[in-house]
Amino acid sequence: MNLNIKKELFFERGGLLDKILDSTFDRALIINKHKEIIFFSESSRRYVLDSNQRYVGRKLDEIVQNTGFDEVLRTGESDKGIIEQLDGELAIASHIPVFDNDELLGAIGMVYFSNLKEVNALIAKLPANIKGNSGDVYHKISRQTSAYTFKDYVGKAPIVLEMIEKTKRAALSNLPILFIGETGTGKEILANAAHSHNKETFSNPFVKINCSAIPDDLMEAELFGYEKGAFTGATSLKKGKFEVAYKGSILLDEIGDMPYNMQAKLLRVLEEKEFERVGGNILIPAQTRIIASTNANLERLSFEKKFRADLYYRLNALEIHVPPLRAHPSDIPLLIEYFMTKNDAKIKFSEAAIKAMVAYSWPGNVRQLRNLINHFSVLKEGETIMQSDVEAILQPAETKENHTIENTANPYVNKTFDVIEKEAIASVLHACDGNRSLAASKLAISRSTLIRKIKQYHL
Repeated sequence: MNLNIKKELFFERGGLLDKILDSTFDRALIINKHKEIIFFSESSRRYVLDSNQRYVGRKLDEIVQNTGFDEVLRTGESDKGIIEQLDGELAIASHIPVFDNDELLGAIGMVYFSNLKEVNALIAKLPANIKGNSGDVYHKISRQTSAYTFKDYVGKAPIVLEMIEKTKRAALSNLPILFIGETGTGKEILANAAHSHNKETFSNPFVKINCSAIPDDLMEAELFGYEKGAFTGATSLKKGKFEVAYKGSILLDEIGDMPYNMQAKLLRVLEEKEFERVGGNILIPAQTRIIASTNANLERLSFEKKFRADLYYRLNALEIHVPPLRAHPSDIPLLIEYFMTKNDAKIKFSEAAIKAMVAYSWPGNVRQLRNLINHFSVLKEGETIMQSDVEAILQPAETKENHTIENTANPYVNKTFDVIEKEAIASVLHACDGNRSLAASKLAISRSTLIRKIKQYHL
């Protein structure tokens, strides 16, 4: 498919062609055969950092890289409904070559959806009686839609910027990546961002599995799948996570908790690039990028024979240490603003309250900070949060070590992060009248994560 129009109409600006492109698509632009931009829609300006910047007359490669225009100009054939990465998000676009008889004039690029998640939102709103097989489409798009990119990892401290830059370089390879860091530091965001940053994986599934949450006897089936009849209850073939993540990435979260016998099987997959389903005898190629994360010291565990040393050394070629929040306290005001904006929190923090939060050691890291802000946004809506409000939940870092259990005036003193998290979730659920979707939104976590926490804490 291509478009054949008169040259003067193609190069005429402000005419019908421009108006159609400007009013119909999320983004649109026209380039000539030399890849110079001759039209940049007003709708496209919503997605650029500087909407006043001049784009017409500039080379396309100065604005965006790796678009479908190169192939369209080379072949003279259009693409249709392709998935491409724009500004760290997956978008649905088309590129159409334009001719005047046999002369190639240039091409038009149109973005139907700037974020693939918008497609899923539309499918989710379809009435059940007409949804048909679109549920399967929803599942596939969800698997292909990367939830996070590097712009989602908030922080400007040098230690954070250095870590992000290192992760970006690691993402461009196909070697395993190992993220090591405390709980709540954002290892999953970085893993997802690394998947998004690699042009070979970004449009394919990103699959997560928590190695500490799967019973030992089910781990192999979860990772590699099973054949029908492989064991009692195996009434049909089931693909494992490695198959689901074909040509994408698999995140092995908390890999330090993986059963020892499974570590040997994972090592074989890493070395041989193949696996078998449980109960099967057919070798399946493992075309999946492996990313692992842990809050454990794998090197020490390997010395203690609790983690295979050969697997550790196979994983740690690209080892990235994620700093705890206490290592970059200058980012705390930035994170506070980020979470308040994200949740549309109707609260304010006094200067003293922010100073108290900066001084705190944050054993639960960014996740603890996020939960604290969610707590205030629900229970202190419309109020200014004072230093005393913060200290009612978080002891100042300088007094924490000297505080004794005899001081019972503060209901949060000497409570673990898990206890605080449990009580915060319970409070939000109560405030939302048990509405899990609303509560998950207030807590800035997914509904499935909330349900898992409810089960974990027996709420």
